[in-house]
Amino acid sequence: MGKLDNRIERTLAVAAFIQFFFCVILAVAIPKATTVSLGILVAGSLFVRLLHVPGRTMDFTVPIARWLALMVLPAWIAVSSFWSDDPEAAYTAAICLAFPMIAYGVVASSSNVLPTQVVRACHNGFMAGVALAVVAAAIDVMSEQGLSRWVFSTWPNLPEAQTRHVAFENGTAVFVSEATPNRRAIVLVCLLPAFIHGISKLRTRAQMSLIAIPGLLGYGALLMSTRSLTAQMAVGAGALVFLAAIYTPRINLLGLSSAWIAIWILVVPSVLLMAEARFDQAPWLPPSAAERVEIWSGVAQDVRDRPYFGHGVGAEAYTSVLDKTHEADTTRVSAHHPHNGFLQIWHELGGFGVVLFSVFGLWLMGRIRLLPQDVTAHFYGLFAICGAISATGFGLWQHWHLSAFGLAAGLLRVVSNREQPKIHQPTVSMETL
Repeated sequence: MGKLDNRIERTLAVAAFIQFFFCVILAVAIPKATTVSLGILVAGSLFVRLLHVPGRTMDFTVPIARWLALMVLPAWIAVSSFWSDDPEAAYTAAICLAFPMIAYGVVASSSNVLPTQVVRACHNGFMAGVALAVVAAAIDVMSEQGLSRWVFSTWPNLPEAQTRHVAFENGTAVFVSEATPNRRAIVLVCLLPAFIHGISKLRTRAQMSLIAIPGLLGYGALLMSTRSLTAQMAVGAGALVFLAAIYTPRINLLGLSSAWIAIWILVVPSVLLMAEARFDQAPWLPPSAAERVEIWSGVAQDVRDRPYFGHGVGAEAYTSVLDKTHEADTTRVSAHHPHNGFLQIWHELGGFGVVLFSVFGLWLMGRIRLLPQDVTAHFYGLFAICGAISATGFGLWQHWHLSAFGLAAGLLRVVSNREQPKIHQPTVSMETL
């Protein structure tokens, strides 16, 4: 029976290594497939749940119950469909938000029963996947997407090659925009806290030489070469919170909670002040940032029309754009989303939605504080990274965007597991069965 257990454990370890390695590679290579990567992680967790060792306790129902209680957030999003311009978008956003929540609950509930070999395999698969992915992403960015052009030109039927951001000229892929490499940078930045934590668990010099050093160099090259200001700002915010959590844990929790509440309260008046000061015309501001500041000002003005219940998820935001030919005239144009998650909640879900999401953030901080001390700083850093990305990046309800957060949290939870001592099970006879 002992030999059979060892054989099963080794098989599970190989499967876990492949699963974690593939999850990372898929999420980075095709950012819009991040939801698929999260689904693979959930499937593996459910498989562990079915085959968990009876000698190890498994808290499965309690974490799921907690996360199901948070379904009030997607429920309010669905309710907003009654006054939304696009009810279908509201239902889609509710699903996109609910899936990462439930997925993380499943992963967290299964993470405390992994045998020693499986824990090591999950860690090694994740670390190898991130190191390979970040080096490839850095090479791609520094070569002006040369690697991606070669891949898409060779395999033009790939899903990522069929987006509006990629065009083909005489069979050669040409990037119309930088959305795809920027999304890859965002996914890798979300995985950075787990990678930093995983370095401390590498056992040999070979692992340090083949995984840690190339991975860190790849992250450095990527962050210096990428044109995604969102990714760079997110790393800065995450590093600041991470260091504060290590050296001043109590002050950090109080400061992070205060900053979280202050952002929700001050985001609208701050944007209105920036609009009055014509901040978007600052000469040192990059063109993409100036455009977003202009969009934010229009959205903040729309918030004042329905401050309590919002315009509903899917409602288009509007902004005033100066007519270049007639400088005295302004034109109202629509924007699909304001590129600011905090402002988007105010605009679409109103003050009631702001209260729900602010309480949700405070609850998350409280749950992080209960985790083992060697991983709390990494989770706080991930929290800050996700907040910075939401504040300056993509539309809040994009499925890959939310799944990237859930995937990063789930991978960090599993990778940070302590190795369990092996438990020998008693022999079960056929008569007992």
